[in-house]
Amino acid sequence: MARRMEGSMAPRKTAKQQQEEKFNAGWRAQVEFEQEVRRLKSRKEAADFVESGPRQGQPGGQLYTNFGAFLNDLDPSSASDWERQLYIEFRERTTAAKRKKQGSESAEQTDG
Repeated sequence: MARRMEGSMAPRKTAKQQQEEKFNAGWRAQVEFEQEVRRLKSRKEAADFVESGPRQGQPGGQLYTNFGAFLNDLDPSSASDWERQLYIEFRERTTAAKRKKQGSESAEQTDG
């Protein structure tokens, strides 16, 4: 029978430690997701962001799935209230930027 060498293997994590690690990974993913969404300036950037994100089952994956649904004009039914607020702020910010750009283009056309 083979003997286990002292110090050669890390001790197994308890269920509580595994749960804490999973929670912390999800929390970090949520914080990073929110920071990035607040930096996005267009739907194109947002679509690229969603494509680059984690998939379902990975920490933060559901956030990216929900945001992708929102960008495709679908109801992300599993989105939390803070996610929906983040999406509304994104829409308002990008709509305002688009209007400003269209307004400046119109002004250039009438000046020319």
